[in-house]
Amino acid sequence: MREIAAEAGVALATLYRYFPSKELLYAHAVAAWGQSFGPMTKTRTSKAKSDAERIGQVLRQTVKAYRRWPNFYRLIVFLEITEDLEAREVYQAFSTQYQELLATV
Repeated sequence: MREIAAEAGVALATLYRYFPSKELLYAHAVAAWGQSFGPMTKTRTSKAKSDAERIGQVLRQTVKAYRRWPNFYRLIVFLEITEDLEAREVYQAFSTQYQELLATV
């Protein structure tokens, strides 16, 4: 948390005011990272000829994103088992968005 506060140019206490735990900060980082994934993926799958082709494209885009940003995959694995209730809630919203994306492409 000290490194993040220093990089952001804020006091450590300020960072903790908004993110009382590392897990909550991680959850918000993952959620922010994933916000552009849905619209981008819908655009890229719009020309698919079948549901199977669309799902395949979404899954390939998912794997490509995790290859490019492997730390986000590690964070997702970590957030799957966190006991921090606030972080779990933020992560669950992210997870639900992804599941809805799979259901609607």
